[in-house]
Amino acid sequence: MIDSEENVKILPITANFPFEWESPRHAEMSWQNDRLHFDGQYSPLAAWFMRHYMAAGMAAGRSLGGRRASLHFRRINTFFYRSFDHVEIEPEDEAIRHFGESWDNEWLPEIMRNHRKSAEFDFAGATVQGLLKHLEWSLNTVTRHYEIHGQLLGPGQIASELLESLYLDLYEDAGRLDVFKLTQ
Repeated sequence: MIDSEENVKILPITANFPFEWESPRHAEMSWQNDRLHFDGQYSPLAAWFMRHYMAAGMAAGRSLGGRRASLHFRRINTFFYRSFDHVEIEPEDEAIRHFGESWDNEWLPEIMRNHRKSAEFDFAGATVQGLLKHLEWSLNTVTRHYEIHGQLLGPGQIASELLESLYLDLYEDAGRLDVFKLTQ
């Protein structure tokens, strides 16, 4: 629970919510239970899918201009948590300057082609081999769509960081988390 940047409360792992980290490094990371995107409980299969396909696409998409980014997902006692590295993005970044063109001429047409291909697939008439091939294509396509989603976050991240910087310049006594009250 966070009251302000200066008053961060770390909640301990309790006996009725047992959990072990896969790596000691993960215990040092900031994890969020994002209820906007991941409301409710998740099966082990859904969590595996998100960790291996969704996270890979998002990390690739957030790596604008060759910057390294990573996104981690964990299913903790049936609930889904995420943690991601901060990525430095400049407003003058070449990919950001051509963002609208990329959406109109590359990303949206690609998404629409993939949607049509998926909708046209004959599930009832497909062989087992055909279904497996379509599954492989679908998983790769989901990864690519999350890569596009990760690229779409760039301008939003810039706007959020510029708002935070402006707010902290205007209000000397403000903490970094105070700016989020403006967005509620």
